[in-house]
Amino acid sequence: MSEIRHFRWGASEVSTVEGWARASDPRLALYEALVGLTQPSRVALEQLGFAGPLLDVELPRLAESGLVSLLDDGTIAVADPQVAIPRYAAELERLAASSRSGLGALADRYREAQDAQERAATFDVTLTSGIGELDYTRAQVLRAARTSIEFVAARTPTNDHLVLSGGPDDILLRGGLTRRLVLDSSILDVEGTTKALARLTETGAQVRLMPTLALSVLVTDRSIAIVDITNHDPSGYGCIVVRHTPLVMALNELVDASFAGSTEAPRARADARSRFGARQAQTLALLAAGATDSTIARQVGVSQRTVERFVRTILDDLGASTRFQAGAQAERAGLL
Repeated sequence: MSEIRHFRWGASEVSTVEGWARASDPRLALYEALVGLTQPSRVALEQLGFAGPLLDVELPRLAESGLVSLLDDGTIAVADPQVAIPRYAAELERLAASSRSGLGALADRYREAQDAQERAATFDVTLTSGIGELDYTRAQVLRAARTSIEFVAARTPTNDHLVLSGGPDDILLRGGLTRRLVLDSSILDVEGTTKALARLTETGAQVRLMPTLALSVLVTDRSIAIVDITNHDPSGYGCIVVRHTPLVMALNELVDASFAGSTEAPRARADARSRFGARQAQTLALLAAGATDSTIARQVGVSQRTVERFVRTILDDLGASTRFQAGAQAERAGLL
């Protein structure tokens, strides 16, 4: 009998004939051991040290491969290697060919699974748990913007502060970014708004006004969006942070529609300033935007009576009988 060697198979140490430790196919290795036995049987294999669980699995596989026959009396009939091994090799080649023929379909299924995983990974919609998390997330999203910031801003204390201050690190004033802002018209009631809007437009931002915005939508780089409902619930709970591409695209369309339906923020051109003076030109711009006398007084920094006098002067100069006519004629004259 061939020399017995010990080696570790899986978690248990077993013994087998020389060559077993070198074998890459356990079926062939077991077959090699059987060929070397005078009276092949399961008992003989166990006496050699083969583990029972291994034999439970591999002996039926040997029989299925045609390398042996398991007899009722517990003995094992071993097929002639010159016949059995080529037959076994042919079976392996048939299985390999079958696998190769299905490789294209298998690769397609793999790619589909990978695509599904990627789509699942992009579906990222989270709810904020409070105003602190909302403010922190919004600041981080703004700071990370690289190509564009689009902001439909309903009236909230945070939004007012963002517009008036220029945002974290003056991000809303940063050149090199496409910046489109649609603001609630009532922000003109906040002192200093026209100066803040002038700073924004001077740096290339597009600023427009729309009355009574129902919610706020911030989209950066057309890839991340924040839906802010704190004008309805100041707690900040339930605002939405979206990184799911189709939903962000839908929110982009909402921003586009808001921008298209809004009016340009009031701004007097140089000709208006030279014709009326700085304060009256600012009054003209606000008047054309539909601002009330009290709002104009707050923005220009004069009394309401002075605003009334400015308005009369502007109407007379433009030959207009109403504020609406004055705004329209100023627009046609290139003053706004």
